[in-house]
Amino acid sequence: MLPSDVNHFRLLLGVNLVSAWRRMLSLREKSVFLMGVIGLFLVGYAGLAYGLFYSGLRFISRFPGLGGLLVERLLFLLFACLFALLLISNLVISYSNLFRNREASFLLTLPIPNDVVFRWKFIESSVLASWAFVFLIAPLLLAYGHIHHVPWHFYPATLGLVAMFVLLPGIAGAALSVALARHLDRKAFQILLLLGIGLLVGLVFFRSQPKAVSEEMLLESRVLVVIDRLLDNTRAVQFPFLPSYWLSSAVQNWMEGALAAAWFHAGVLASYTLFFGVLAMTRLGDPFREAAGVVQSRGSVFARWKWF
Repeated sequence: MLPSDVNHFRLLLGVNLVSAWRRMLSLREKSVFLMGVIGLFLVGYAGLAYGLFYSGLRFISRFPGLGGLLVERLLFLLFACLFALLLISNLVISYSNLFRNREASFLLTLPIPNDVVFRWKFIESSVLASWAFVFLIAPLLLAYGHIHHVPWHFYPATLGLVAMFVLLPGIAGAALSVALARHLDRKAFQILLLLGIGLLVGLVFFRSQPKAVSEEMLLESRVLVVIDRLLDNTRAVQFPFLPSYWLSSAVQNWMEGALAAAWFHAGVLASYTLFFGVLAMTRLGDPFREAAGVVQSRGSVFARWKWF
């Protein structure tokens, strides 16, 4: 039995940090050529991505009167798509890390609070699912700032915004994984899940249909009206309640020098991150323990899906 005054989360964090540090030290024993190839790939990718993003953004910005609109809409679309990909990635990794992981099963047998076990596995899953996103988005934000000659504080502010942004799909993915693990063997839940997926696919297909533009509109002198009509399918990514909208608006307002608007959107992003983060850290421990027991007792999920 562990003493009651032991900080279990700090103990888990310290043990894993020491283990990670020893794994890093053991890299010296690996092949120097292999480590050099990996380092060259990482540096080469960062440099190549920066060059491509810089060239693309500069090319789009050259369109007179339209460059700013196109770049703004592309940023909204990019962050919305990345949020959806992060959500799926966190869902898959969280389910594997929470319910198909030997360490999680071992920790649940120890006299450690359920909230602490869930908290640690959530942090581990979020890091595994989000590090590639940060590595991918960093060259884009660097190129975006370089083109618009932003002040130095744009980069640390953007780093903080991205850090808060990646936590929201991590929280949502962990919560969804607990719900799926707990209810996936129920026939009603399976039917609702398939109907929801079908409805989502149909909605995306319907919304992605191209909009027809008449010859009268093409001959109009108001080009912005025609461009807005052509970009009508991307209007959904500017929905004010999307986390990607808060991040995109904060980044663009900070770039333009509108710090009051940037702080407002950053505050909205921070408030939702803190609220749902505290809620997940303090309320999902017991549901996680119950869902883990259900998963371990039923075996394979697909064995319970009769039509498979």
